Amino acid sequence: MTYGYPPLAPLLWVGHGAAAATLLSTGALVVATVLLWRMLPVAWRPAATMVCLGFGVLPSYGRLGYPAIVALALLVPVVVRWPRIGRGGRLGAAGVARAACLGAACAAQQLPWFLAPFLLAGIYAVRRGELGSRAATPVLLRVAGIAATVWLLINTYFSVSEPGAWLRGIALPLTQGAVLHGQGLVDVSLYLTNRSGRLDWYSHASLLLAAAALLVLFVLFVRRLGPAATVLPWCAFFLATRSQDGYYLLMTPLWLAAAVSAPASEFAGAWQPRALSGPGRGPVRIAATVLLLAPALGSALWAATGTPPLHMRVTSVRRATADTVSLLDLRVTNTGGAALAPHFMLTTGQGTHPYWSIVRGPAMLPAHTTAPYELLPPGGKFTLPGPRGRIRLRAFTAGPQTLSSADVPLRAGG
Repeated sequence: MTYGYPPLAPLLWVGHGAAAATLLSTGALVVATVLLWRMLPVAWRPAATMVCLGFGVLPSYGRLGYPAIVALALLVPVVVRWPRIGRGGRLGAAGVARAACLGAACAAQQLPWFLAPFLLAGIYAVRRGELGSRAATPVLLRVAGIAATVWLLINTYFSVSEPGAWLRGIALPLTQGAVLHGQGLVDVSLYLTNRSGRLDWYSHASLLLAAAALLVLFVLFVRRLGPAATVLPWCAFFLATRSQDGYYLLMTPLWLAAAVSAPASEFAGAWQPRALSGPGRGPVRIAATVLLLAPALGSALWAATGTPPLHMRVTSVRRATADTVSLLDLRVTNTGGAALAPHFMLTTGQGTHPYWSIVRGPAMLPAHTTAPYELLPPGGKFTLPGPRGRIRLRAFTAGPQTLSSADVPLRAGG
């Protein structure tokens, strides 16, 4: 395992195997635990230890070398009492350090990108309610400027030495077209309908929900939603193609930090638009909420109802033994209007498996054509499930993102 995100690459002096990733992430988790323990009130310190180390979830991610753990450690001092950043119009040494930590967190891993706009919008709303717009704007600009400067300084070497690779690397979460995985609405296509020719619309829905809905709603109703600033950003992942529960679990300590140190009372005087404030505005607020959420939900529905572009039919099966398959022949028809590069796998339940190698067949299948394919399983053999197992042949394509499936009537010993 290595850190593909450029700013973490120098840390691989420890080694290029799993040890480097494990050492860095586990060390960051220990630091995050100590920081949270010291920064929270005494009564909440046992909860800090429990949420970071007690359940075993975050330590397991540390052992796996998740770079998001590094970002978590940098975000802890930012999130604790975050509505007080810039109080009185002054950042002070602590405020500058927290803004720098926010920039460093964004340079450590991409997940903090989703949280940063909510924190900045919340800081502006609270400071504007306290100081007015003329004094609150410089506070926001100083915080954002320090964070951006730290982020750029950490990225300077990589952006100058390899600008193309740097841009592709930092944008990878939005462009990679990864295989479907996780818990969320994407499971409709992955497990219920087992197909969709419009998977890209899950990503569109996720971005619409994060930027055009949740962030705007947060600004409009910051007095109510302020305490949820550390939770709302991750809700968008329930509509993404990679809607992993890890996006939530990895940031659980931030939920505790905000719940304890950023209660609703901190936002009682925060600024929010007058058009939606005051008595008698209930219907207007409801209409605004529905209008903001509708594009994201519509995009997700469009993705979930997509038809599969590839029709697959198994023509022959070669078995190494009665319980294993060594080769699979099939015919694939591209019914869509675009050429597709299919990647095949066999699954026997939830989750995904390694791709099968294409021994024979076109890498790119033109639109409205049929071609034979010969597939080799990973490791040279595929072990069949028992009599109650269900085998599905799945074909993924990355551009555009699609999923096509077909049942394969194979059984062990059959």
